[in-house]
Amino acid sequence: MKLQLTARRSEWGLLILIACAALMGGSSRSDISSLIVLRPVAILALAWGLYRLSGAQARANTAVLYLAGAWFGLTALQLVPLPPFLWHALPGRELAQEIDRAAGLADQWRPLSLVPWRTLNTLFALTVPLAALVLALGMPRSRLRVAIAFMVLIVWLSAGLSLLQVVGGDSSPFYTYRVTNAGSAVGLFANRNHQAIFIAMGFPLIATALALWPVSREQIRLREWTAAGITTLLVPFLLFTQSRAGIVVGLIGAGLAVWCYRSPREAAQPRRRKIALDPRIIFAGLATLALVGLTLAFSAANSIQRLGAEDDELRLSIWPPIFDMALSYLPTGSGLGTFVEIYATNEPDDLLAPQYINHAHNDYLELLMTGGLPFIGLLAIAAAVVFGKAAARLRRRGQREDQILGRLGVSLILILAIGSAYDYPVRTPLLATILALAVVMVVGRETVGDVASDEGKKIAFTKDTGAKGRNPT
Repeated sequence: MKLQLTARRSEWGLLILIACAALMGGSSRSDISSLIVLRPVAILALAWGLYRLSGAQARANTAVLYLAGAWFGLTALQLVPLPPFLWHALPGRELAQEIDRAAGLADQWRPLSLVPWRTLNTLFALTVPLAALVLALGMPRSRLRVAIAFMVLIVWLSAGLSLLQVVGGDSSPFYTYRVTNAGSAVGLFANRNHQAIFIAMGFPLIATALALWPVSREQIRLREWTAAGITTLLVPFLLFTQSRAGIVVGLIGAGLAVWCYRSPREAAQPRRRKIALDPRIIFAGLATLALVGLTLAFSAANSIQRLGAEDDELRLSIWPPIFDMALSYLPTGSGLGTFVEIYATNEPDDLLAPQYINHAHNDYLELLMTGGLPFIGLLAIAAAVVFGKAAARLRRRGQREDQILGRLGVSLILILAIGSAYDYPVRTPLLATILALAVVMVVGRETVGDVASDEGKKIAFTKDTGAKGRNPT
């Protein structure tokens, strides 16, 4: 009973955190007012999750906890003051040294980060995904299906909001952030690319929610047809974002949805071989192609081509100088979160413009510049651990739910990894939260207590259902 109560509290805590991230964490900026509420909620949730995480659960998930702790710890180390002789020896500090000498501050102790308040903001930003990670590790894996279903609802909330934004035009009151892509369908986000990535993740999320949610044998066909229709209706909202790269990621997400889905009918009749193509697949495919063609023909083609070309030109022009800047700050980097100031200091004259560049629009390149080799190395280790665990889990013939969760986790990580090559999706609290949950789906391991808690719920549910269904005569 105590185990069930603890798991249920972690479950509710996770759902509340996801809701807060959805409503208040759709922008990567550090000056949005909603962070005043979101981050304290995340810190409390993190403390609660750590308090409720048992020793057995922590020992079963040491790899992911060590990696998360290392990322947080390395970020904190960038804020530790260094003696002058050591700080002056760091690469890329020449201009700061000249200013120090001119101002008589050459003997000041300074942290590694060139803009400490930016790095401190990054440190606090980590509390949101860390809280989601710890809360999810404290739950039975099978209960993650509740969070998945909840995320599907949020995808549709964001899609519906984006439709209202498009109808309302550039000055629509349904834009939730002051700095945003006005005129585009951004939904709960401030950036159309992030909305497109979120919609793309909706495809495998819907497929997994359908595959995991318990239904009777008679309801399976109805659920499958409903899911096919819901997934098909999601396609126009992806196109409304006017993000060409997002549309490509959406196509990848649709393919991953097929990989994630495993029909409950297959589990009930594992020996039955399919001898024909499922008509639901044909229906979904033809409907999707029709919607793509109609939407491109009547509404989105010209604007997508125009806006995508502008974005591509910007990225291609700034990436080479950013790479050169990154090399000048190796091996330590300039400090997480310092991109704006570092780029403005070193911006080439031929790229000067009235607007400032807020990010590198390639998170791997920006991480190399601001985090240096330590963070690039840690990212490589994390990727090796996650995909190594994923390969082992997917090769192992275990429980059906465990396999489906692993596939969904890999799919979400792949979508975010691809999106990070042309934008910065994980810098938004909502998508960072989803990344943390995806890692748990792939790497998370249950303890005996988790399994017992979940089995107790299943037994109680079965008894209750049986009592209600028994014929009194």
